[in-house]
Amino acid sequence: MAFPVRTYKVINSSTLTDKVVRFRTSAPAGSVGTMTINGHRTRVVLHGYQVHDERGPVYAAELLDNYL
Repeated sequence: MAFPVRTYKVINSSTLTDKVVRFRTSAPAGSVGTMTINGHRTRVVLHGYQVHDERGPVYAAELLDNYL
């Protein structure tokens, strides 16, 4: 089963950057992915609920931990 591509916003990215972090993926809610934010490798968990964004509704992603 293919999952739709969704736009996610990292809701607690202020620990790593002062910019809004958005990305697109077709991974389902509950998945954990890795990404680099401001030079820090980090894991994010994808949530199935939407949050408000200036570009319209997007799905929430949350930082799990940070790597040096």
